[in-house]
Amino acid sequence: MSTCNQEGKLRSNQAQLKVQYGLSTLRNETELSQTQLDKTMAVFENQVTNCNWDSGKTAIPFIKLLDILMICGSSIDNYCRFLRGFDQVEKK
Repeated sequence: MSTCNQEGKLRSNQAQLKVQYGLSTLRNETELSQTQLDKTMAVFENQVTNCNWDSGKTAIPFIKLLDILMICGSSIDNYCRFLRGFDQVEKK
C-alpha cells in the first residue's frame, strides 16, 4: 500500500471515530438515554446497536446519523465541522 493510501486510510479512520464518539456527547447534551433515542428514531434500533455506535465498535450508517442529528436538534454541518481539513492531503 502506498504512503498516500495509508495516510488517507488513517485520516478516514480518525474521522470516523470522532463522528462515532461524538454521538454519546450529543445524546448526553440533549439528555436522551440510549433507550429514549432508540424509541424516537424513524426506524427502531435496539439499545445494543446504539451502544456499539456510541463506543465506535460498529460504524453508524449515514442515514441513521442524520436521523439522530435531527432528533437531537443538530445539523450535519454543525456536527461534522471538525472534519474540515481531513480531506486535504498535505503536499510535501
